[in-house]
Amino acid sequence: MKKIFNRIELSLFLTFIITYSLLIQWNGWNEDSRFALIRSIVEDTEIQIDEYANITGDRSFYNNHYYSDKAPGQSILGVPFYFIWDFIHDNLLKSNHEKEQEYVEDPQYGVMIYELINPSPKTLVSRILVTIILSSLSGALLIILIYKTVKIFTGNIKLQILVSIIFGLGTLIFPYSTVLNGNILATLFGFLSFYIILKTETGKRDLNNRNYFLAGVLSGFSIVIDYTMIFVFSALVFFVLLNKKFKQAFILLFGCFLGLIPLLVYNFAIFNNPFIITMFHVDSVIFPCVQKQFEYCEKSIGTHFNFSSTLLMFIPVLLFSPYRGLLFYHPLLLFSFIDLYLFYKKNKNITPLLILLFLEFILFNTFLLDWWSGATFGLRHLTPLMPFLSIPIIFFIEKTKENKLLYILFIIFVSISIFHNILGQSTSWEEPIIKKIGNDFLYLIYWYDIEFFTNRLIVLNPLYQHYLPAFLDHGPISSITHGVFVVKVPDIQYNARNNVGNMKYYETFLKFGSNMLVVKSEFITLYIILLLIFLIWMNFLKFDLKIIGIIIFIMIFVLFFVSIKPIP
Repeated sequence: MKKIFNRIELSLFLTFIITYSLLIQWNGWNEDSRFALIRSIVEDTEIQIDEYANITGDRSFYNNHYYSDKAPGQSILGVPFYFIWDFIHDNLLKSNHEKEQEYVEDPQYGVMIYELINPSPKTLVSRILVTIILSSLSGALLIILIYKTVKIFTGNIKLQILVSIIFGLGTLIFPYSTVLNGNILATLFGFLSFYIILKTETGKRDLNNRNYFLAGVLSGFSIVIDYTMIFVFSALVFFVLLNKKFKQAFILLFGCFLGLIPLLVYNFAIFNNPFIITMFHVDSVIFPCVQKQFEYCEKSIGTHFNFSSTLLMFIPVLLFSPYRGLLFYHPLLLFSFIDLYLFYKKNKNITPLLILLFLEFILFNTFLLDWWSGATFGLRHLTPLMPFLSIPIIFFIEKTKENKLLYILFIIFVSISIFHNILGQSTSWEEPIIKKIGNDFLYLIYWYDIEFFTNRLIVLNPLYQHYLPAFLDHGPISSITHGVFVVKVPDIQYNARNNVGNMKYYETFLKFGSNMLVVKSEFITLYIILLLIFLIWMNFLKFDLKIIGIIIFIMIFVLFFVSIKPIP
């Protein structure tokens, strides 16, 4: 029987499923909206989220009912997992002393949203399960897919591993594998469809129409998860037509239609029209600029877009601005764009696909009314681009490894990109930039202020104004490791009120008279992740390197993370 993973693939999978899972977080409205649909389907057998509408602002309102404003695919896939947990909890684990849930008021333009601050154990575990299964697992599988894709273009095993690790740690794949939104899951489906077509087109797999049909179904369902994946599908059709596979292009389209059926049925159940989506009916009470309730709101077409040729001048801001600019957050991607020319000389058909994908996604983000996409890290709508950009960087590394200066510059940019992602795991994703003064929280800038909304050239720098101070204080946060140390069900929700734990030390069971051994909490998450990664890859090291590595980790732990404190 053929193995699912070889040794390298298994090591990559374990590296990223552990890293992403330990750093999962719950940022608020986006996750609450998707989770509300899951709960409503399982607990109430309906697709309205009326029961949970007051805990999220990411909602739509139509015909006196509330709905999630998100594409339903991720919630649909989350239903069986939540159903199993709901059954186990309610029938086998439920206590007579179920914890009361507490909320705080969060007023939004005259309507009250209630933020859950004291979730029950059932809710806490549910959040962890659906986030790990639907996002962290998807991210880890996406890295394996990148590895397999790189393998098509080079036989250099070290390069295959290097590119996979770089893109797993240094791009938008990292942060969006730790939260429950559709970006990573949709990217996995979309890139898998590309991989199937690529192997077929390059002769690595037999020219079988079933491959194109399967790719079409996967692409179609990726759109059910995230509407922006229509850009990936259109690029795949373009790629197949470019290779003059007209019959296969039709099969791809047919497969996509079948993949879209869950979305069409969902839309019809709400609107009696399969082609209207909930995003077109976002609750205007929460999002005032949808119906231009304020004079400074830019004129929009439909609900979310502002098509103006002047906005093309905004593209450099999306790429280079300190406020979430793609290349500012992840400068390693600059080398992907630089190498497109070298890549074109060897792969004349794939390069146009990559260029088309980039243009589609960057123009979409340019014309998007709320281009910043709420409380997010970087520009989340560009996440589906990430695995595709891993392809040209293969040739850059191969061509420049003999140029020491350029190679050092590449390593520096990769290190900066990874460091930026680590910063993003140190506190809540800026909302947009928050400063705590005593017990009060001051918004340094707010998304619907006239200054922000009309002056799109943002000069604020969340990475170094918001994330870096938190990182220097305590390092990356892991609610999972915190829960293990304090022996309680973790709360993975991070926000302005609870994103930094006050606990400086974790008590242990080792006691010495009136003293005890304690473990320092600051940076312990980063240490644990690095230790686990070392243990995963240890079998690939020579014996002497294994011993040196073990000694170094023991010394670091003893010198920096343990101490003796009086028993309180």
